[in-house]
Amino acid sequence: MPHRILFAFMTALLSTGCGGKPPMVPVTGVVTLNGVAIEHCQVCFFPEAENANPLEHGYGLAWTDTQGRYALHNTFGEPGIFPGKYKVVLVYFTNKHGKALPRTAKPSETPGGFFNQMPRDYEDPRTTPETVEVLRSGLAKDFAISK
Repeated sequence: MPHRILFAFMTALLSTGCGGKPPMVPVTGVVTLNGVAIEHCQVCFFPEAENANPLEHGYGLAWTDTQGRYALHNTFGEPGIFPGKYKVVLVYFTNKHGKALPRTAKPSETPGGFFNQMPRDYEDPRTTPETVEVLRSGLAKDFAISK
């Protein structure tokens, strides 16, 4: 009997994470550029803290779909990220004709070069004007960028 109680306790303890990091929470939204939803825009959430380790403090990555929607995944490809404060980087590469590069494209192999259509400040976590706080309940955040 005592072994069953100990087993049940250990199972419950392990399933709650032993008081470690909070669970991943969903972060979703839509990205528009000049009022138009854009496909293949890379959305990155970097920890706001200086010298933050993404494995400990979180990091999020997503690509927008045909309606400009994104849903972040963590460093390990799992849905969601840790709650906390983040700097948001947005990168939208197109070819010389303005056609979006798919996420599998290699910009260095694009004939005629590639161009980031987002304002320059958005491509670096040190200069981006976008910061967010992801709460334990998650976050729904749209980004309406004008150029």
